[in-house]
Amino acid sequence: MKPQTVILSLAIATLLGVTVVTTLSESEAQASADQAKKEAIDQIREAGIKVATAERRAFDAEAKAKAATSKLDSYIQSVENLKEANETIAKANTKVAELEKAREDAALRMNELSAEIARLRDGSEVKDLFEKNKKLELDLESCEANLREAQKARESLQEELVRVRSRSINSDSTSTPDFRPFN
Repeated sequence: MKPQTVILSLAIATLLGVTVVTTLSESEAQASADQAKKEAIDQIREAGIKVATAERRAFDAEAKAKAATSKLDSYIQSVENLKEANETIAKANTKVAELEKAREDAALRMNELSAEIARLRDGSEVKDLFEKNKKLELDLESCEANLREAQKARESLQEELVRVRSRSINSDSTSTPDFRPFN
C-alpha cells in the first residue's frame, strides 16, 4: 500500500468511527485487557453505586411522596371535618338562638306570674271580687224586693180587674157606652 492510501484510509476510518486495529504483543495485550477489565469493573462499580444511589433517592422520593399523600389525605379529611364542624356549629347556633328566645319568653311569663302571685298575695283582687259579690247580693236582694212588690202590685191589679169585670157584668146599666163588659 502506498503511504498516501494508508493515510487516507486512516483518516476515513477515524471519520467513520472505525477502530484501527494494531498489532500488539501478548504482554501488551494482556496489560491492555487487564486495564480494560479494571476500567470496566470500575465503571460497573460506579454504575452500581449510581444505581444504588438512584434507587435510594427513588425510595426516599417515594417515601416523601407517600408522606405528602398522607398529609394531603389528612388535610382533606381535616377540611371535611371542619365543614362538618361548621355545619354542627351553625345548627348549634340556631338551637342556641331558639333557646335564648324560649328563655326570654319564659322570663316574660315568669314576670307575669310573679305579678299575678303578688296581686293574689296582697288580696286586692280577692277583696275586689268580695266587694263585687256583696254589691251583687245587695242588688239581688233589691231586685227580689222589687219583684215581690211587682208581684203584689200585679195581684192587686188582677183583683181590681176581677172586681171591675164582676161589676160590669152585674150592672144593669148597659145603655151607657162606658160600661161595656171586658172579655
